Amino acid sequence: MGLNSAAGGGDSNTKYYGENYMAQLGLATNAVVLLWKLCYASGDSEWGAGTPTLSVAQTRVDGYASGFLRGNARAVIAEGLGSLSPYIDALFTTHETIDQMWKSAPNFHNHVMAWGSTRNSGYTSQIDPDLDHPASDGDPYYRSMVSLPGLSTDNAGLVPTYAGATYVPLTPTRVLDSRDGTGLWGAFSSHVARTFGVSGHGGVPANAIAVTGNLTVTGQSSLGYLYVGPNAMNDPTSSTLNFPTGDDRANAVTVALGAGGTLSVTYVAVPGATAQAIFDVTGYFTP
Repeated sequence: MGLNSAAGGGDSNTKYYGENYMAQLGLATNAVVLLWKLCYASGDSEWGAGTPTLSVAQTRVDGYASGFLRGNARAVIAEGLGSLSPYIDALFTTHETIDQMWKSAPNFHNHVMAWGSTRNSGYTSQIDPDLDHPASDGDPYYRSMVSLPGLSTDNAGLVPTYAGATYVPLTPTRVLDSRDGTGLWGAFSSHVARTFGVSGHGGVPANAIAVTGNLTVTGQSSLGYLYVGPNAMNDPTSSTLNFPTGDDRANAVTVALGAGGTLSVTYVAVPGATAQAIFDVTGYFTP
C-alpha cells in the first residue's frame, strides 16, 4: 500500500508498506476485499507507463492480494475502472459463488485467464483483460480476482460458531532460556525473529492451541521491546514486553501457538543490540 509519507508534500511524496501490514488486519471470516482504482492491484501499470507483460501482470495480482488473504480475507477483487456497486449489491442480495458474481459484473470482458495463485496455496487467481478496448496507453489489465474456490456470497463475512477452549494450568516450566540453550541457544539480535517449540515441552500436549506463560528479558544491551506470537516477524508492530537497559522485566501473556506448536520471539531495538529471552509456560488451552 502506498501512502503519503508526510502531509503537504503532494501525492508523489510516497512511502510503500509491505503485505505484512495487511496481514495484521484481522478481517472478518470469509471477508471479501474490494479494491478500486489501484494500478498494480489488477495487474496494470501506472497511467502512461505502458503495457506490462502477462507474467508481470500476474505477479502484481498475486502479490497485491497476498497480504489481504493473510489478513483473513478469502477473496480480493480489484477494479481499476469499473464500479464496485454491482459487487456490493450482489454480496447482500444474491446466492451465488464469488466467481459467478465476478463474471456477471456489467464490465465483464469475457477474456478470463486463470492460474493457481503463486503466493497463496489453494487460491485461484484470475484476470479479465479488456483486449477489445484497452486503455489509451495500451494497458488492458483492469479486472482481477484472487479467491478461494467455492466461496459464495452466502459465506462472505459469515462468522462460524466455535466451542470454548479448555484451560489446563501447569506448574511453571521453562521452555525457553537463551542463556543456557533451553529452546534456543545464544542472545537474540535486534529484528531477527527466532522460533522455538512449545508443544511436547513442559507438559504442553500436541493438541494445544494456545498457552499462558511469563516472558522475561535479561542482559539487554539497549532499551526496546520483545514480541511473542505464533508467527515469526522480524519487524513486529505490537509489543509484548517493553523495557529499558539493564533491568530484568517480565510480563504474563496468553498467546496462540503457531504451526507445529511453536512460538516466535523478536527483540526490537537499535541495530546491533542483543538480549536474552526466557519463557516459562504456566498453562495451555485445548479445543
